[in-house]
Amino acid sequence: QSMHGRSSTAYLAALAAEGGLPTLRKVLDASLPRLLDLLSKHDDSSSADDEKMAAAIRGIAAFMSSCYVALKMWERNNRGVQVHPHPLSKYISQILQKIATALKGMRGKGNDGPLTLAAAGAFESALTSADLSGLEEGDMNVIEE
Repeated sequence: QSMHGRSSTAYLAALAAEGGLPTLRKVLDASLPRLLDLLSKHDDSSSADDEKMAAAIRGIAAFMSSCYVALKMWERNNRGVQVHPHPLSKYISQILQKIATALKGMRGKGNDGPLTLAAAGAFESALTSADLSGLEEGDMNVIEE
């Protein structure tokens, strides 16, 4: 992502966190597929690619954190009522798979660079922000690895 792309991601993440549930869903639906698609195109060819992938993973983590904030606000303002389905439910499996793939690509390289750190942070965001109760066994295996 360019500096403009990173700024746009930051703005959209803030909008998703504070704009209410309809805005959250629209931002996630517009943004997460693009970032996940970018991760699908990663080919380990250069450190510049690693930087782009790290930026995409950080963007995904920012949207997951925004979701957490928005849902906490919703619960607080609506007497504890939870949102169903969870806004990340249609993305969480793919997010976990893509992040795990990025981490596996770095394994054995002795690299604790930006991609590895971004992926570790995104896993933490996924574990705290998403409803993991609907994950398939394969997705749970990814988390355990």
